[in-house]
Amino acid sequence: MRNYQYKFIIFFIIFNIFCNNIPADEAAPDEDMKYEIAKYSNKIFYEGNNDLVKKEIDLFSKKKINFKAQTTFNIPVKISLENNVIQKIEDILIDVKSFNEIPYYSKRTGKTTALFKDISILSDNVNEKGNRIIVANTTISPFKPCIMRFEIIKEKDFIMFKAYNIDKIKYWVLPIVDEQKMVILFAGELNKNIFSCYGLGVADTGSFFVFRKTVEEEFNSRSEAIINWFYSLFKIKLSGN
Repeated sequence: MRNYQYKFIIFFIIFNIFCNNIPADEAAPDEDMKYEIAKYSNKIFYEGNNDLVKKEIDLFSKKKINFKAQTTFNIPVKISLENNVIQKIEDILIDVKSFNEIPYYSKRTGKTTALFKDISILSDNVNEKGNRIIVANTTISPFKPCIMRFEIIKEKDFIMFKAYNIDKIKYWVLPIVDEQKMVILFAGELNKNIFSCYGLGVADTGSFFVFRKTVEEEFNSRSEAIINWFYSLFKIKLSGN
């Protein structure tokens, strides 16, 4: 009984801090985006044919996952296809420091805060397969700083971005998410003048026995925030504006 009471108190503290961030902006997400981006779902529904994406999803399917949020959307490409569209998209994805600007809107509180803060690059390399690998120290409020790995794989008309935590994600000294248990996956394929995208965020936070629904909403909405950010940037950059 004492162990149960201890866990309950600890998670009650985490819940209150997790869900009551200091507001940076009271504005809700762009209303237009709600109609242009497909609805988020907690079911795996990838309908593309790319083997890399299928392999990643297959790995997720074999693991225990508490929370997941995913969506699809299409971006019309209005710039010349001779301008190396995939490279322009990669330039957006590898600009990890700009993630400090990603707004996070909490549906529960109706407030907007920064999704990340204090991102610093630890290494930036291209591996033997030609994939860009970036390792960075990041902070996702209200948790302790953790190291994340960002990998970008690209082919002629395809690009995939994967980000996951190398460290445990902790609140104070308490591990909330183990290594490689919080993953953001984004993939896009260029077909003529349409960039078709798939975004997925997953997390395994262990056995939450209290506040599960609220914690699920908070984790999933963070996945939505980074995918929405990519959507907005792609829409601007690929329109030629």
